Amino acid sequence: VSTTGYTCILLDVNLNVTKKKKKVSVTGYHAHGRKNEDVLNIKIVDSFTPFIIPEILEAFSNIEGLEIRKSSLQRIQAFVLSTAPQLKDLIIVDNNISTIEHGAFEGN
Repeated sequence: VSTTGYTCILLDVNLNVTKKKKKVSVTGYHAHGRKNEDVLNIKIVDSFTPFIIPEILEAFSNIEGLEIRKSSLQRIQAFVLSTAPQLKDLIIVDNNISTIEHGAFEGN
């Protein structure tokens, strides 16, 4: 993920996958009056996110870099990354990926 631009770091995200079809709410506070639109990079670290959370990509519509590190990522869903049309860098480190669905990287 780029070192330039405003980066949002999400720690200890715990996605409860037992509740199907629930919408994930992305809330929080930014430094120095920044907004979600100002975020260019997202780092999800030391979390439990077995799949890429589309609501995060939707909430931060201008992201260019996404890093998922030590977050138990198991699956990259079809077309999920198309929700982030500006995405240039995807870094996935120390996860448990077993499935990359057909079309996962379409649109980027």
